[in-house]
Amino acid sequence: MMDLVPLLRLTGLYFSESPQATRSSFRTVLASVLTLIVISYTAYGLICNLCGGGLFGGKISASYLNVQEIFYFAMLSESIFSIFFLIKWQLDGSLQFMLRNTLLAEKNKVTVIGRRFRRILGIITGVAILATTFKVCQIILNWTLYFVRDGMELEMEWWFFDETIFAVLSPYAIFVWHICLCLFMAVVQSLTLELQDFNRKFETMLKSNTEKSEELTKKISASFTHYTRLTDKVSRIDRIVGPYAFIMLAAGCVSLIFLLLSTIREHGHWVVLIPFFIDILIWIWHLFGLCVFPTRVYTEVHYVQRLLGRTPTLWNSFDPELYAVANMFADNISRADIGITLWGFTPITKSLVLTCVSLLVSYIVLFLQLKVGSEYESWHNDD
Repeated sequence: MMDLVPLLRLTGLYFSESPQATRSSFRTVLASVLTLIVISYTAYGLICNLCGGGLFGGKISASYLNVQEIFYFAMLSESIFSIFFLIKWQLDGSLQFMLRNTLLAEKNKVTVIGRRFRRILGIITGVAILATTFKVCQIILNWTLYFVRDGMELEMEWWFFDETIFAVLSPYAIFVWHICLCLFMAVVQSLTLELQDFNRKFETMLKSNTEKSEELTKKISASFTHYTRLTDKVSRIDRIVGPYAFIMLAAGCVSLIFLLLSTIREHGHWVVLIPFFIDILIWIWHLFGLCVFPTRVYTEVHYVQRLLGRTPTLWNSFDPELYAVANMFADNISRADIGITLWGFTPITKSLVLTCVSLLVSYIVLFLQLKVGSEYESWHNDD
């Protein structure tokens, strides 16, 4: 089964499981310097070309921007942030915490939910590798055609002043982008499975309850202690990945909208939608991982509150101590420490996903109507 740590090592950005060793590592310093160079290089190329030239010449007009250029620009921007967060998480020990305290840890591979998590992780990493492979093949094809036929290069290559640099840098950036997203999705899915396992056991305990009120009170108190540890872990991971998810989500929504608009305005045969549609699918997968996975955590966190309210055995017999423990449990859930990603931001993401899907379908239909209709009219007039 595919594991995430070897893929992290392939990025060249996974240094050590010890934050102290990471801070003193030469590779950390080298990666930080290279990251700053890439950021400066990309920003300089973008500013110079959009403003009308620069030391190396070249200029891009807004009318030349097409679907692939928007994809590459947004992808490279998010890749820079991904590199930054991977290094930052290692320097402050956040990456080590996530790898050791989630189902990614070696000790959890033999558990039931651990094996289920490994199957899901295999799907996530498989999609990432497939998407990366497609984009690499597309970049190689574009780079090859640039030397075989005139006028086939992407204007995006001028932002790097050299098509070879673009062809080398882009595959690595795409790979880092997908692996960082895989790490986020894997950690969030791990939290979801742990919460689901707790909720299933807690629901079974409540439905099969035949003990006296004193025994039930003790069991609920023990469950409350376990639940508090889980939510503390969710809250800490939320603070770790919150800035990453916020930046990726903001850039991803804008990129998807511009991808759809640019696809409609693309001048050419309607079959141009086919390769660009894969780019759109990659961005939809990107938004899916940032929105839907955290939404499930939000749902599972609050499922216990619904269980407590819908269990008659807790409220049929009057027991002040049992009432107090159950109310404390429910009140703790409703007053949980709300973060950016996993709790506070997710209630609006279902609407966001539905909006993006509806826009996607509408724009594809409009594109086909405009392209196919105009081509049919042109063919009819020629006859």
